[in-house]
Amino acid sequence: MNSDVIADLKQFIEATISQQLANVATKGDIQQLQGNVQQLQGDVQQIQQQLNDQDMVLQEIQNAVGRTFNDHETRITRLEKQLA
Repeated sequence: MNSDVIADLKQFIEATISQQLANVATKGDIQQLQGNVQQLQGDVQQIQQQLNDQDMVLQEIQNAVGRTFNDHETRITRLEKQLA
């Protein structure tokens, strides 16, 4: 092997290694992703709490509507008995 072939092989190996290392995540990238995941987990917990709060409000509304409906049903029944 002459020096030109060795230089070409060396350049090829360096280029190949450089390309492979460009695709590898760095420690900083991984830490940033971990931070993003933690932020997302916090956001999901906040959303779950908001949904739970809304569920409680909706349950109260449904209970109030149910009581109103039952009250109207009772009143209609009384009126029907009075008419009969």
